[in-house]
Amino acid sequence: MTRKKSHFGTFYFIYVLILALAIAGLSFYVRSILKEFEAAQPEVTAEKGREQLLQEAVQTGFFEKYGFDKAEYGRFESGIENPARTFTGLLGSEETAVVRSNQPHEETEQYFDIQYKGFTLGRIKLRAVGDMITKLGIFSYRNWELEKVEPVFAPTDYSLSLPKSFTASLNGVEIGETELKNSTGNSNNYELKGLYFYPEDLQISSPEGEKVTSKVKGGRITADVYNYSLTLPSALDLTLNGTPFQGEALQSGMVRYDVVSIQKPELVISDHYGNTINYEGGTKLPMTFADIVVPQTYSVSVDGRGPAAADVLLSENPEISSFRDFAKDVPMLTSYKIAILKDDAAIEIKDGSGSPVELEPGLHSYDLSASKGTDEIPADISASVDVLTVAHNWSLFLTQDLSFAKLSPSLLNGSSHYSFAKTYSTSIDRAFTSKHVLKNPVFTNDSVRNFRRLSDTVFSVDISFEMNMHLANGLDVANPINDRFYFVYADDTNNGKNDPAWKWAAMIEILAEGE
Repeated sequence: MTRKKSHFGTFYFIYVLILALAIAGLSFYVRSILKEFEAAQPEVTAEKGREQLLQEAVQTGFFEKYGFDKAEYGRFESGIENPARTFTGLLGSEETAVVRSNQPHEETEQYFDIQYKGFTLGRIKLRAVGDMITKLGIFSYRNWELEKVEPVFAPTDYSLSLPKSFTASLNGVEIGETELKNSTGNSNNYELKGLYFYPEDLQISSPEGEKVTSKVKGGRITADVYNYSLTLPSALDLTLNGTPFQGEALQSGMVRYDVVSIQKPELVISDHYGNTINYEGGTKLPMTFADIVVPQTYSVSVDGRGPAAADVLLSENPEISSFRDFAKDVPMLTSYKIAILKDDAAIEIKDGSGSPVELEPGLHSYDLSASKGTDEIPADISASVDVLTVAHNWSLFLTQDLSFAKLSPSLLNGSSHYSFAKTYSTSIDRAFTSKHVLKNPVFTNDSVRNFRRLSDTVFSVDISFEMNMHLANGLDVANPINDRFYFVYADDTNNGKNDPAWKWAAMIEILAEGE
């Protein structure tokens, strides 16, 4: 029994030993295959190409061969003492890597770029050697060899965008007006042309003298700053890191904000209705806004509620400023600067009688300070005053063809326009009127249009025509008139009676569009 156990133990030992040797052999074989697989990767061969190029770079004639000595260096690189040494230093830098190129290629080709921080120093082409090799049924690879390795030494143009208040220099040379391409918003856009080397020594400073880092991608240099430029309605507020931030008021009624910060700022936009938005760049904001001018008798609602008090301003109607004392019933104007951080919020307007006013969609400015004009004068007014005759008489008065005594009954006594006409009637300026005779017909192309009722006692009407004269020097002249006339129903007499009438109170010239 003991002898049988002894034979079994020996057999078992030999079996285990053989199995261990087999596993070790298999492991060694698999390991060798893995090493072959890794060594056959094209990246490994491409890295050898970089090492080969670095060895060639220190050899005599290398830089002359590739034109380094003939390069036309610009003002940012003219101070480089030894361009060849600079290039070699970049090629051997730890930050230089071999990167697979996106260049189209055949199955038996591979292309790689030698790059320093994304800046291409050289190009490598590999060629396949032999057929595909498959081992253990799962490892397939092919061998590669270097076909071409050459440096890339050509001028590159870079764009650089900086906040307007920032300064920059490259290799100790200031970047300035010479490189300025254009300005957009709060940024100056520069173009650095013809650089042969990576812009390593780029120094960017904030107005406070803080150094700013940057990154290069392709031909674009970007400063690591937060630079926001946004335009908002004046009824919105902006805070920077919890403090109100003042913008620049624009003629359009909007406000422009330029925010520049090295650290990420906390920007919060808020309206006067309790809505806020944390702004992190971009231009799309949920917003409904409009500037509205209406008579004081109108009402306005925003998103179903009354406008915020801060957005409402009461003012006098500027059209009647010169005869306000004679137009007491013309309502004041209310200006609303509305902005709410909601898309398509409802803005509703009702006139003095409570009827809704239809607004043209898509606009952000509505001036409803006067009623809509009509080209027909109401019968009760046309029966009391002939506005065209008043306008004709004014033109005749200016050319000394009508006296002030005949004009004055149509003028509103006590108005500034009445005073002007009276002063002009005795002014030396009238003596310089060209000698002429009136043609027949005197007036042509008469037009009376855009009648607007500002109140029960005030209206305006647009009148245009041509006054035809023959000058003493033989010339025929057609003097054009195109003005807006304002009439007031008032008693401007001192006869002790209450007998109001429609009187001419003021006028403004109607300018052609674009003037």
